[in-house]
Amino acid sequence: MSLNKSILSILFVCFLNISYGQGVTAMSAYDSATQYRNIADTLWDTNVPPSRENLFKALSILHKGLDYLNQPYVWDLAQGNVYLKFRRFNILNDVAHVYSLLREKDSTIKTLSTMLDIGGYNFNNIEKDTAFDFIRSEKDFKELFADMHRKKARWTDDFLKTPYRNDLPLNEKIAGLSLLWSQAKYNFVHFDHANIDWNKEYLDYLNLIAQTKSTAEYYKILIKFYASLKDGHTNVYFPKELDDSFYSRPPFRTELIEGRVFVNDIYNDTLKKVGIEKGLEILLINGEPVLEYAKNYIEPFQSSSTPQDMDVRKFTYALLA
Repeated sequence: MSLNKSILSILFVCFLNISYGQGVTAMSAYDSATQYRNIADTLWDTNVPPSRENLFKALSILHKGLDYLNQPYVWDLAQGNVYLKFRRFNILNDVAHVYSLLREKDSTIKTLSTMLDIGGYNFNNIEKDTAFDFIRSEKDFKELFADMHRKKARWTDDFLKTPYRNDLPLNEKIAGLSLLWSQAKYNFVHFDHANIDWNKEYLDYLNLIAQTKSTAEYYKILIKFYASLKDGHTNVYFPKELDDSFYSRPPFRTELIEGRVFVNDIYNDTLKKVGIEKGLEILLINGEPVLEYAKNYIEPFQSSSTPQDMDVRKFTYALLA
């Protein structure tokens, strides 16, 4: 079968999907969009310089792929599937490269602009792509990426990457807390589950960090701040300079079993020689009943959304850290 017939037969299948849209899942839509891209690749992404005729054929196929992705039901599926969403980015990237081979300046820049609007990628790689050297000095190209750098600066925290000190100045502590507050305020989706007034929490914690006397104390407050969101994937982590202070623990693991805490695993033979063995029950820590100690001193700093996960974090991971 000739290449053109292969293209027509595969596109016909894609067009059937477009026409009916029945039984289409996000991943089947991804596969359909990928077919357009794969066919176009054989026309332009080759070891030998492609002809202008093949470049225009590739553009036609890639634009049909974009038309497919623009179908309402496919567009909706892409909002919940990152692979399908970024298939659009990939096809646009191919379109930009084909336009670059055709030396179509305006079309290349316009396509790059559409790509960059999708977001969620490392645009520095696109900016440095040698395929776009022929437009690198163009005013529109420079302005496009200058705008992207400005947008990135608004959403990153590079300005807070200051040298570690044993006690950060108060203005940096406030800036760090404010960054965490704003990131959650505009991006966190489970405030109903957390059942807290996030703005009031922010004001309360401003007062708490003002009283800290060290960077270690400051980070404990930040960790407690984010733990109040009750989400296991929303955490604050210590800088590496504090690893020994906060992650060190004796070489054995503990576990909560039927309301009691036991030694579960031992990682040092010396401990066994002094009588610490698997199955030994822990009753007190620093003179307090172990369950009360965990409730008062461990739980407030654990980010977790379920009771069972909290028990693991509280009694296995963090109890003796």
